[in-house]
Amino acid sequence: MQWLGFLASAGAILLTFLAGAELDPEVLQKKIKEVTVVGLIGFLAPFISCSLVAYYALGWTLQASLLTGVALSPQPQ
Repeated sequence: MQWLGFLASAGAILLTFLAGAELDPEVLQKKIKEVTVVGLIGFLAPFISCSLVAYYALGWTLQASLLTGVALSPQPQ
């Protein structure tokens, strides 16, 4: 049941990020694992998918496709 609490916390943080609201620093410190997971997934999913499309579908070199993944991934504000 511990994983269910983790998923609920991660979902609440994800919805807060998607809504564009800011989180209280105290909440960030309490939920650091959930915030880290959401942040990593939020970066890695677009990075990997854009890199794979550029490499396999467009036939770009590995370096060019990785650069595309970085350029099209969300950047911290």
